[in-house]
Amino acid sequence: MKQQIIQIKNADLLDRVERLRADGCRLVQICCTRVPEGFELSYTFDKDYHMYHLRLTAAEAEPVMSITGLYWPAFIYENEMRDLFGVQIRHIATEVDYGGKFYRLSEKTPWFKPGPQRKPPVKPAAKPAAAPPAPAAAASAVRPVGASAPAAAASAPKPEQAGHKTEGGANNG
Repeated sequence: MKQQIIQIKNADLLDRVERLRADGCRLVQICCTRVPEGFELSYTFDKDYHMYHLRLTAAEAEPVMSITGLYWPAFIYENEMRDLFGVQIRHIATEVDYGGKFYRLSEKTPWFKPGPQRKPPVKPAAKPAAAPPAPAAAASAVRPVGASAPAAAASAPKPEQAGHKTEGGANNG
């Protein structure tokens, strides 16, 4: 499979799509994404395992012509771009122009945020310095199973030596 990305101007969209249709290409998809300049639209067509991607950038207020007259299923993508991004699509076929109501949304054009969307990358915080080694007393509190107790703990009296009751209840002290 071959792929070819063709950068075009917004004004050339219909002419380029008409040529692809005349050549027997089928519409595969239309994709929209935000870029600092506005919207990047990618129109993908296929013929004999060769993918043609027409790519254009439109400013936020710049209208884009509908290709629904050439490829009927394009109305789905075009209504979607209008509803979700706020792209101004002109001349969608009247039978399928949902006028911004293709989706039931809780907010209008949820993926449209005015102005540049790209922010400078956030630099990761400096890694904290390695923790200082634990003092000897703290290190002795944790020891592997079977290791002998430190000298201070070994010299402490055992419960039965200190006059505490043992399991049987007798006082050994």
